[in-house]
Amino acid sequence: GSPAFHPLTGPLAVLPAAIVWLTAGCARTEATIAESDYEIWAMDQGTHVIHVFDADLDEVGRIDMGAHGVRVPHMIEFTSDFAYAFVAAPATGNVAVIRTADRAVVAVLPTGPRTHHAAVAPDDRTVLVSVIGAADSPWDGKLVEIEVDVAEERFTVGRELMLAEDPLFVERRAEFRETGGAVCLAYTADGSAAYVTLGPGLEEGG
Repeated sequence: GSPAFHPLTGPLAVLPAAIVWLTAGCARTEATIAESDYEIWAMDQGTHVIHVFDADLDEVGRIDMGAHGVRVPHMIEFTSDFAYAFVAAPATGNVAVIRTADRAVVAVLPTGPRTHHAAVAPDDRTVLVSVIGAADSPWDGKLVEIEVDVAEERFTVGRELMLAEDPLFVERRAEFRETGGAVCLAYTADGSAAYVTLGPGLEEGG
């Protein structure tokens, strides 16, 4: 997958071409970062390690996600101040929260089979997680909300929505195959709504 950029603590300057790439390629977000004041976080799904590089592309750190029970780190998003990172892991069905200042894993939250993406709301108060669900269970996918309290550094699993139980989905159930789940997410700028893609296969999409 592609690496993700996040700026270090300190004064930031605007770099017009700066782009944050999410590792699975599902989304990208513009970022304002100083040209020489950022890190690149690249996730290796085979070794379950996040490699951290500086602006000169020198490796300055590693985060062993496997040691925290997080396998196949798949997609990553940061809070708006880049203080915390949220990593979705489909192999272990959980989301890891990393404090970027010292690269410490501060929480690992169970969310469900084939957890694919953890999208941070624009106000940083919630994270919406897409869960594809078990491969042998028809439409086991769901959305899971993580409540974020940055001041207390507390992250807790909140509400859940099973896709198969949503009234609109039930109404249009005949349009979809027997299996599928929630894959990628994107919030509107004001955080009032979120778009969810269905899959993971093209024939399961919607």
